[in-house]
Amino acid sequence: MTDSIKRFGQAVRTARIKRAYTQMALAEKLNTTNRTVSKIETGRTDPRFDTVALFARELNISLDAFLLAPSEDHTPICVREFFSGMSEDRAAQFIALCKVAALLLND
Repeated sequence: MTDSIKRFGQAVRTARIKRAYTQMALAEKLNTTNRTVSKIETGRTDPRFDTVALFARELNISLDAFLLAPSEDHTPICVREFFSGMSEDRAAQFIALCKVAALLLND
């Protein structure tokens, strides 16, 4: 399997565990089997795009990091594009806002 499929499988597993879903519970939500969930999580399958989209939607996984080549510093492409051409001061404001949001989510 490709690295993208393996990275997606790891993200599915991480998101599933974070939501306290078992493989069976996720399978039931997606109208699939726990075997399919297991194969996706371990990268032992080459899922169709509609299956990938279904899992990504349910688990709120961004696909850009899996579909596009990762950068050497592992920064998601959407983040690089968002900040490209932005002044350092403006970027610092967004980063500060993200840090405050993260603190609020941890409460």
